[in-house]
Amino acid sequence: MRDLYQVLGVAKNASADEIRKAYREISKKFHPDKVGNDQAAVARFREATSAYAILSDPAKRSRYDGSTTISTVGDLFLRHPVGKRVLETMLPSAPADTQQGTDRYLVLEAPATLLASGGILTFDLVEPSGERAQIDLEVPPHAEALPFCRLERLGNPGRNGGERGNLCIIVQQRRKNA
Repeated sequence: MRDLYQVLGVAKNASADEIRKAYREISKKFHPDKVGNDQAAVARFREATSAYAILSDPAKRSRYDGSTTISTVGDLFLRHPVGKRVLETMLPSAPADTQQGTDRYLVLEAPATLLASGGILTFDLVEPSGERAQIDLEVPPHAEALPFCRLERLGNPGRNGGERGNLCIIVQQRRKNA
């Protein structure tokens, strides 16, 4: 992609009036109604129109100007919400917005009779802080057909006041030799 300022033939510090005048000159010279079937001229007109659409809008121009200089890797990541999340994960001590905790996954074994007829499965959940919590999980009949269950807000704690993640539990039939 060509530099938008070069497309219009103006300096990066050009005023709004200078940008408008440059665009008008190009549009008069290369407008499709004036050049007919000259595809190169039509392409030049479209390129100038696209450049003008960005440089004539102060918010878009500011965003464009900011996107041309990246001084750190952090700048690159922070330009997009997904990049910001990746950066927060890579650098957990970096200041950040609230971040939801990650989900935890747990595989439990239960007797075949419990999975077939249903009942209560009790297990200890050890928190990241070391605290233990006893959880009673109600297992519905025919649970062997269910892929997993999710207990909301029992996963890992969030950062900076963010909500906890979820606890996803897979209940499998206890092996006979276990």
